[in-house]
Amino acid sequence: MKDFTEEIRKQMVELWATTISQLEDISRTLMTTTGLEKLKFDQTRLVEERDKLVQRLGEEVFKLLEAGALKVPAPAQDIYNRIRKVIEKLLKKKDDIVRKTDDAKQTATKARKAVKKTTKKAKKAKKAKKTAKKARKPAKKAKKAKKAKKAKE
Repeated sequence: MKDFTEEIRKQMVELWATTISQLEDISRTLMTTTGLEKLKFDQTRLVEERDKLVQRLGEEVFKLLEAGALKVPAPAQDIYNRIRKVIEKLLKKKDDIVRKTDDAKQTATKARKAVKKTTKKAKKAKKAKKTAKKARKPAKKAKKAKKAKKAKE
C-alpha cells in the first residue's frame, strides 16, 4: 500500500510540474502576442497619422500652386495638372446633376399638370354623361306613354 501511495504522489508531482510548465508557456505566448498586437496597433496608428499629414501637406502645396506662389518639378506639376482636370470633371458632373435634377423637377411638374387636366376632363365627361342620362329619362317616359297610347287605340 505504501508503494501505491508513493506512486500516486510521484505522478501528482509530475502532473503538477507539467501543468506549471504548460502555464508558463501559455503566459509567455500571451505576453509575446499581446506585445505583438500592441506593436501592430501602434504601427497602424502611425500609418494613419502619416497619411493625414501627407494629405494635409498635399492640400497646402496645392493651395500654393493655385496661388502661383510655388514652383515644383515637372513630375509634381504633372500631378497638379491631373488634379485640375479631375476637379474640372467633378464640376462638370455637378453641373450635369443640377441640370438633370432641374429637368426631372420640370418633367414632374408637367406630369402633375397633365394628370390634373386629365382628371378635370374625366370629371366633365362624367358630369356630361349624367346630364345626358337625366335628359333621356323624360324622353323615354314620353316614348313609353306614346306607345301605350297607340296600343290602347
